[in-house]
Amino acid sequence: TRFATKRLKALEHCVDTVFTCLQLHALDPRCITQRANSKCDRDLAKAAAAGAALDAAIADRCGGLVFDTLRTASGANLAELAPACADVQVAAVGTLADYQSCLARRHVCGVEALLEFEAPRAAELLALVGKTLHSPFCPVP
Repeated sequence: TRFATKRLKALEHCVDTVFTCLQLHALDPRCITQRANSKCDRDLAKAAAAGAALDAAIADRCGGLVFDTLRTASGANLAELAPACADVQVAAVGTLADYQSCLARRHVCGVEALLEFEAPRAAELLALVGKTLHSPFCPVP
């Protein structure tokens, strides 16, 4: 939840900053090229740090024997995640790293879809500062 929330807030702040530049400082191109770009870089770096924290939390709580238990049918039956993980280009959930990747990617895709719903022009606004909304591993609706 923390990871998804931080990523969504970072993207929202970035989009808001670009939008503010366009609306209030349209005659000052430095607003987008300098202010918005650096703000977006800072916010997205914080979101990336949240991704690293997610990986660490999963490794801490699910590593070793716990992951082996989760994989079984009487555990979390991680084999059932295979179709959902394949949707985000994770072929199998055979290792803890696969599980981490699948979970993070599914959250990233969910956040991107939510932001697109919140701000339909988000992709266009992010492109103005050289960022993309849609990660290459997310399924296209």
